[in-house]
Order: sequence, then C-alpha cells, then structure tokens
Amino acid sequence: MMQFDLDALTLAFQKSLNNEAYEYLIERGLTEETIELFRIGYDPGEIGFVSPNESKLIDHFFEHRVVFPVIDTSEQIVDLIGRALDHREPKYKVLIGENLIFFNHGVLGASEDLVFCQSVFDVITLHQSGIAAICMPNVMLFKDTHAKMLEGHRVLICMGNDEMGRRESARIAELIESSGISGMVIQLPEGFRDVNDFFLRVEDPTQTFIAIIQHSVQEQMVTPMNPDVKYLTAYTEEYAKLTKEDVVQWWSSGYDVLDEWTGGGIREGFYLWYGKSECGKTALMKSIADELALQGTPVLYLSWDNSSYELWQYSISRLLEVPLQAMQRGLVEAELVSDANKAYQAIATMLWTMEGKIDTSAEDVSNAVEQIVRATGQAPVIVVDQMLRLINPSMDPYSNSALITLGYVLKTWSQLWDIVVLAGLPIPDSNWTVPAPLLATTDFAAEVFRRPSNGWRIQVVKNRAGMRGELELG
Repeated sequence: MMQFDLDALTLAFQKSLNNEAYEYLIERGLTEETIELFRIGYDPGEIGFVSPNESKLIDHFFEHRVVFPVIDTSEQIVDLIGRALDHREPKYKVLIGENLIFFNHGVLGASEDLVFCQSVFDVITLHQSGIAAICMPNVMLFKDTHAKMLEGHRVLICMGNDEMGRRESARIAELIESSGISGMVIQLPEGFRDVNDFFLRVEDPTQTFIAIIQHSVQEQMVTPMNPDVKYLTAYTEEYAKLTKEDVVQWWSSGYDVLDEWTGGGIREGFYLWYGKSECGKTALMKSIADELALQGTPVLYLSWDNSSYELWQYSISRLLEVPLQAMQRGLVEAELVSDANKAYQAIATMLWTMEGKIDTSAEDVSNAVEQIVRATGQAPVIVVDQMLRLINPSMDPYSNSALITLGYVLKTWSQLWDIVVLAGLPIPDSNWTVPAPLLATTDFAAEVFRRPSNGWRIQVVKNRAGMRGELELG
C-alpha cells in the first residue's frame, strides 16, 4: 500500500480552505466547530505530493474538492476523501482506497446503535446532532468483511432515498443479518434525497429523525416489508431522471442501429451475447468495450481464452480495418501498428484486462471492481468474455441450475453497481436453447452470427426496449 504523509497533506488542505469551500460546507449544514473537528480542507489544485511507489509528482488529484481525512481508532489518518464542489466526475474520490476503516470509525467503540449512511456529509450531519453514524470511504464497496466489523452493534441503514439507495440498503441489510448482526433499514420520508438533505429542510430534524427511527423499528418488528405505496413519489423522481441527460448514464455501443434498438444506447443492465464458437462474440464485445472506454467509462474486461495481448490485436486490427489473421501472423507494417497504438492509448487508459484462471471466482471479479473504483471513482462496465468459466468446474456448465444461478449473479452485479454487464455464452450446438429463466434475468439477449462478408448478424430475442428481430452490425 502507498505510504503518503497524510498528516502533512491534511494540514496543507486545511490551510487552503478558502471562502468558497467554507461557504459550501456551511450551506451543507456544518458548523465551524464541526469543520475543525473533522479537519476538513480544500485543494485549490496547487498542492502536489509524491507517489511513494512511482516516485513521481501527483498534482490536481483533489482539485476543487473539499477534502476529508479518514481516521482510525488510534487517531491516525489512513486515507483522504475528496468531494467535488462542481459537477466534475467522479463526485467523490479517495486517495488510497483503505477498505478496512469506516469514515468516522471511532464511534464504533462509543455507541451500540449506529446509523450506516451513504456519504460523509450524512455521517457528519448526524454526528453533529449527537447521533453515531458511519459510512464507507468508498461508495458501493460494503462486503461481508465489513459486516463482521459491526458485531455487537445494532445497525440502522439509511442510504440515499432513490432506487439505487434502496437496492444498496437491502443488500447491506442482507449481509449484516447473515453475519448474525441486528440490522434494520430506515426509510426517509418521500421527497428527501438523503440524511443531509433531510436535516437541512426539516424543522427540529434531530428529534424528527429519531422519531422516524423508532417508528421504522416498531413497524419492521411487526411487518418486515414495506408496501409499494411508500415508494410512489420516489418512483416518479427516479423516472424524472430519465429526462435529464446529465443524470442518466447512457453510452453509445459504437453501432447506431444497435443503439436505436436498445432505446437510445446501452445503459445499466445485463446484456447476453450467445452463439456458436467462432461466431465473433469476442470481437463484438471487445469493440463495444473499446467504444465505452473511449467515452471515458472504465471497463473491466474478463477473459480466459484470450490474453490481454491477443485482445489488443483485436482492437488494433479493427482500428486499421485489417483482418485479425493479418495481425496474428505479423503481416501488418509495424509503423501502421505503432500509429494505431497511439490512437488506442485513449481506450487503454480506461480499460483493465483481467486474465482469468481456472479458480477465478465472482469474489475475484468483485475485488477487481473495488480496485477500479478506487482508481477512477466509478464502477466499471464489466465484460465477461466467457461466462461459463465463472461456473464451478465441478458442475456441468450447461446445466440449467448453474446457468440460471450465474445469470442471477450477473444481473445482481448490474443492479448493485448500477452498471452495464456484457457476457458471452458459447452454445454447444444449434439444437441447444438458452434456458428461459436465464433469459429472464437479462435486459438484452441476442444470438450472434458471423456474416460471410464482414461484421455480424444478430437475432435479438430479449430486449427491454421492446424491439426484437434481426439486425446487422459492422
């Protein structure tokens, strides 16, 4: 792990806290005493520091962000979190990605009841009101190892008041309860985005929030599930996001006809591409992965049958519009390949290739996602070149139970991280059909055929945008 002088950095950021950053913190409801207590600072983009591993200067890392130190139980700073003051992405960045410490970790030893929140502002808002609260320094990374760290506590989960927040609340609650820890989901009233928003807009927010906790606990002891009527306003707010292009994540696949068929582009969901061996699934998925990476979206490409070098050949041959076999046989001029490689750098910056092994598991993929989130602040698109490899080798990979379970896992990944999951499935012969329950887990499913000339013919059999039938790509 990189060893920065975090104390010196924190002090430098504190000294750089200007009027704009200070006013922003005040507008979020923080007092001057709280700002000093949590040692909050600001990076004007002028504070550089040296990476211990690479011995090079890192500057502008937290530029125009308020910076929060993450402190362990020994009062040692173990990481830094930066929150953008404008609309730059990612909204939150971490320096190291310390994943064994919660933000506001020190309250674990001071209170049996804890509120688990989504962001540092939620935590600080509650702490300022005398309510013990924690969150992950990095969003979307809560795992069973973190649940075990909460033993001996009653955990009240209060994430963002939207669809993603509800899904994450349910996932965290399941992990906590499976570890034998008392956990309950606290639902904010409709119309409030999160805890910080609630405290800014409600009169006497502390007592009102405590009353909500008490009511939620009593209600869930009687009936553990909430009726859908509780979420109707949230549903309409979620729908309203679709009208805001800067909020909803849509990506072009690089193929206009495919974007049209998927309702305007690729968005969060599980996309299944299946077909016989040598039908061109890998070339198709790699071309889409390259397009997504070129748009600035991190991509994790998981491959067993092709090395990262071989996948690079796929991309360079496509950029040069030469047959893949010509690249594989070394028949393309080195100067042309070098020029194409310069163009490919923009793609490679946001592309991570993970070469799978016989024992690579879903947990390994999850860990790789964590590393990319730490590096970019965003969960990556996941491309699983050969999804059968994720099935336990002791099982029949084409058994319905194995495929259906894996389909559920891939669908859960897309919902958990609010991302695109592209998976390729080879079919053994033309008589074999994809199990209906596996298709049911997908948002888009298509059989891939190679065209005699060039490109692909795909038969769309499942599409949440509604359009089904045949189309040609390439």
